[in-house]
Amino acid sequence: FKPKMYLDDSQVTFIRPLILCSEQDIKKDCLKNHLPIVKSLCPRDKNNSREMIKQWLNNEVYKKFPTARINFQNMLLHPEKVILWDEKGD
Repeated sequence: FKPKMYLDDSQVTFIRPLILCSEQDIKKDCLKNHLPIVKSLCPRDKNNSREMIKQWLNNEVYKKFPTARINFQNMLLHPEKVILWDEKGD
């Protein structure tokens, strides 16, 4: 998802100001600053494709390829540097 996007169905602009922060860092800061961590009320919380991919990344990809996290972040922040195909489509 983009850091800022408009949701047509609800006519709401959704902004993710902490998109570059890790979940672990956010939790640490909440505890440090005595901020409550509120449990999600979403019925699909922890039971969706996003959670499956998150677990796969944490348990396999990031362990096998330690630089993957920063590489993914750089790829998302600098899409102009990511070349998946040459001009011929090879």
